[in-house]
Amino acid sequence: MALRAGQLRNRLIVQVVTQSQDAQGGLVETWTDVGYAWGSLETLSGRELMYAAQCNSLATMRITIRYFSGLTERHRLVFGTRTFGIESINNVDEAAHTMCLQCRELR
Repeated sequence: MALRAGQLRNRLIVQVVTQSQDAQGGLVETWTDVGYAWGSLETLSGRELMYAAQCNSLATMRITIRYFSGLTERHRLVFGTRTFGIESINNVDEAAHTMCLQCRELR
């Protein structure tokens, strides 16, 4: 699957969660930037759910990026004000060239 540079026009921040102890000894989770990736975002589905008279939207996205070594489902992607949790990773053709990520927008 050959990608032209123009197809990957969205700059994404790749983050991983780290845990540290606070002053009282409790665990605090912090998201840390580990790199950047250029990608394309494609909405696969969108739906609205009603919880306690509050409307929440859920978006499932396909995000295509160039191969990013070490990327796992424990990472997340940030695009502007939007954050995406990675649900699955497909190393296209097992060629270590392109990754197709199934993601869910986090609120």
